[in-house]
Amino acid sequence: MTDHQQWLEELRRRCKESQERELDEFMYQTEVLGRQGLSLPMKDFQGDFQ
Repeated sequence: MTDHQQWLEELRRRCKESQERELDEFMYQTEVLGRQGLSLPMKDFQGDFQ
């Protein structure tokens, strides 16, 4: 594996981790707001995760 390939792998891994973290936060917020009887605007969510 070249340095460039390793760097790309690292970048992909970090990107994937940050996306998962954002999704977890979104799910948490949805749950909390859902309990309060509010709903999040879905268009924002769909825009981020297409």
